[in-house]
Amino acid sequence: MNQPSHGKTTADTVKFQNLTVVNSFLTSSGFQQSVLTTSTGYSITVVNLDNYRFNASSGTGSLTTTIGGGSATAETI
Repeated sequence: MNQPSHGKTTADTVKFQNLTVVNSFLTSSGFQQSVLTTSTGYSITVVNLDNYRFNASSGTGSLTTTIGGGSATAETI
């Protein structure tokens, strides 16, 4: 996930809400919107100051580029 200056640490749990995605994201990532907005959130691994990753509960997806046009609220719980 790209979230500039996120301030999160590895093992934080992040819950995604208010997800607005573009079809190119769903097609490219392999995720469904309902998978990303799980009520329990996801434990993250910080990559750097602007990026972190997580393992989704189902599906397989991997992106190595940034796709613009979508938005989400990423709340640390």
